[in-house]
Amino acid sequence: MIDPTLFAEVKKKVGVFHKQNRNWHRNITRHDHEDFEPRIFYDWCRFTNAVRRRVGLNAKRKFKYTRMPRSYPPVDLYHHWRTVDFGSTPWVVSTSTGLPFGWPGCAYREGLKLLASKACMRILVTGRCAREWQRSKAEDEPDLEPEILRKVEVLPPAQERLVSSWANKPIDLDGPLRLIFVGGTFFRKGGWELLQVVRQLRSEGANIRLDVVSSLGRWHQMTDEEQDPDEARRLMEEADAITWHGRLPNSEVLELFKRSHIGLLPSYIETYGYTVLEAQAAGCPTITTDIKAFPDINPDEVGWRIGIDGDDYDFRSEEGRAHISERIERGLYRTLRTILDDRSVIRRKGTAALERIAEEHAPARHRTRLREIYWEALNN
Repeated sequence: MIDPTLFAEVKKKVGVFHKQNRNWHRNITRHDHEDFEPRIFYDWCRFTNAVRRRVGLNAKRKFKYTRMPRSYPPVDLYHHWRTVDFGSTPWVVSTSTGLPFGWPGCAYREGLKLLASKACMRILVTGRCAREWQRSKAEDEPDLEPEILRKVEVLPPAQERLVSSWANKPIDLDGPLRLIFVGGTFFRKGGWELLQVVRQLRSEGANIRLDVVSSLGRWHQMTDEEQDPDEARRLMEEADAITWHGRLPNSEVLELFKRSHIGLLPSYIETYGYTVLEAQAAGCPTITTDIKAFPDINPDEVGWRIGIDGDDYDFRSEEGRAHISERIERGLYRTLRTILDDRSVIRRKGTAALERIAEEHAPARHRTRLREIYWEALNN
């Protein structure tokens, strides 16, 4: 391992894309390094693809997640987010999914060749799920697989605690059980099922309240009439126990987490689930499904997971979605009913969630390892 202190007097330039996605920021740019100077540049490929879509043309899929040569600024190292690089300058990439995007084919193999190239120094994945995802991608090209997998390293995203202990949350276990759902694509993340369960529990006399932070975005694969944003909006506006906030600045979302007992993200499909980290950082244990990264970031001791049978996990078909919807709704009801019967579990799991954030997502640990990776990449 390279000792970064040997090079502390040299300030190196690290090129990163300019993006407003906070998930990208928490993996790449949230840290200041005294020996590295970030150089922000713009992804012209994303811009041109946006223009193409605006005028009715399809985006160029091959370049959707790659950097074009004309966008190169003069730097020592690039750090990308879910992006492969054509250049010869050393680069590392962080991802919550397997790379490259797309399906096997000529362009797909080209992406794998770039990951196996000498310029690619490290593939930083957010957890076990992303690591296995990357492994399955690499297996498509056995001659490239060993070199790609050699570069894969798990580096969980950084997340600071929002409260120092559960006792410091501005909420207690008396009064209504306060739930919070945060997710732009409302239906894909189980929002519709949650509305039905909250309405049922309220009809049974449960003292329960729900905050929904969502733009109520459509999931194009959801075509049932009942899963309509206007209908979801109407149900929330008519329910005195449900508050729909629409979009909110992240600072306001974090304050809502602090004032909530339980977070909810019972998604049909999810690459990682960053809002789960934010909920846990506020001492807010969360109910999720058991898909993708959720078993990694939401283990039993810190939250609850709703089981989805893998044999029926086909969200692309109407029948598959119906099976999943039934499991989500049934699992939400049972879990919330259990919590209402014994609220002490909230404090226990909320405390464990805070401990997990401190142990696995400490910003200081993330910053230290990222700094080491940069030096290793530049001195390999």
